[in-house]
Amino acid sequence: MMRGGVSWLMVGVVLTVLVSGWSAQPYTVCPSGCPFTKIQAALDAAKEGDTITVGPGVYREHLKITKSVSLIGAGAAQTRLIPAQPGIDLFLVELGDFDNPQPLGQVRLEGFTFQGPLSDNSLALINNHAPIRSLQLRQNIFNNFDRRGVWIYYAEEIVAEGNRSVNTPITLYFDGGRRIRVAGNQVEGISVNPDWRDDRGTEVHAEAEVVDNDVREGIGVSGNTVVRGNRIRGGSIGVGLGPRKTVDYIQVINNELIGPGVLRRRSIPPGISWGIYIGDSGDRVLIEGNKISNYDAGILVDTFFNPPPQVQIRKNAISQGLWGIYFKELLRESSRFEIVDNTIDRQKSPVSDFPLLGAGIFVDTTVGQEEVGKPEIFMQGNTIRLGDFGVLLMPGSGKFEFQGNTITDNDLFGVLLAVPPCGEIVDPAKVQVTGSGNNISNNGKRLKPEEKRVGDGEGNVCPKELMSLKR
Repeated sequence: MMRGGVSWLMVGVVLTVLVSGWSAQPYTVCPSGCPFTKIQAALDAAKEGDTITVGPGVYREHLKITKSVSLIGAGAAQTRLIPAQPGIDLFLVELGDFDNPQPLGQVRLEGFTFQGPLSDNSLALINNHAPIRSLQLRQNIFNNFDRRGVWIYYAEEIVAEGNRSVNTPITLYFDGGRRIRVAGNQVEGISVNPDWRDDRGTEVHAEAEVVDNDVREGIGVSGNTVVRGNRIRGGSIGVGLGPRKTVDYIQVINNELIGPGVLRRRSIPPGISWGIYIGDSGDRVLIEGNKISNYDAGILVDTFFNPPPQVQIRKNAISQGLWGIYFKELLRESSRFEIVDNTIDRQKSPVSDFPLLGAGIFVDTTVGQEEVGKPEIFMQGNTIRLGDFGVLLMPGSGKFEFQGNTITDNDLFGVLLAVPPCGEIVDPAKVQVTGSGNNISNNGKRLKPEEKRVGDGEGNVCPKELMSLKR
């Protein structure tokens, strides 16, 4: 009995001491009272796979992570990492050793504010010098650095969720990865390029998803990427596609994009703003179900070296811009664009003497100039209304088919092809326009009677041969 009583008493004392110790030291690192007061000291002492918890405080350090660890702060509002030497440090956190870049396993960074500024020669707050098997970035804030928040050039798996940024234009920049997921972040800019090679250097399938983010500037993607459910507001660029040559697909689905307003982009030299940019993006592109407004070009096609051979643009709502869909340049190879069931309205120039008037769909002179193939643009079931022009065609060559579109209530011609007598730009022998069943009516309100007579006499089509589109 006595020995049993003493034993239980001793156990109780031990438990009390342990619980008391745990209560006093809930973190691995904190300004005082913890095993470490510096994060780097805890990293140096850690073993592979360890978790290091960091208490509230401001830590003036430059970190180098050379092993698989989880670094968990007390929350981004409470745990801040700032440069020890703001004008000298090139990085705030380095993943891997620059001089001995051994691959890392899993690295997890969560619950921190990573804050600049850094040296004028710096490129990012967080950067890797070695391949990483898995990188997880969650619930962090990237603050006050005018370049990249995170720049990762090669990691097999990347997950970035729930992060925020302040004054860090390209917040998340992932240039190379096999599986990339960027979700639920509130940041200024995102760039992803899924790309992976096996141990023999052979390219293997890689993919990315960028979903449900709030973005204040823009999203740049290439490779096999799905961009879905994002809200992009206020910047001069929305979603940019390309450039990569080996790619199966890019999908931009159900995003909301609100631009700065027509002719509001501030850049040197002056440029146009755009909601979705189709560049040298590879193979199959799907742009579906997006709401796009207040850009100079809702969707901009500007490609040269590697134009996508197949693009579907369908069920988008594009409003209050200058050009709903603008084909600026499309050269070298054949491409087929299917523009189906879109609603495009109020594409107008806000300046009466602006040299280029608005249009729901505008095909410029540098489309189809090369002898290597001709673009094909198929338009079906679209509603194009309340703009300057409905459809304005000025290409060097190509095939254009109209089926079942509604093109009404535009101030100038509903459809204009810039061949004589409606223009001197297009060679009629190089451009084919066909179609039927289109409602092209009630256009030309701003045209003078003599201008209408150049076309069909009503202001709906020019030249009058395009009246066949209505039958």
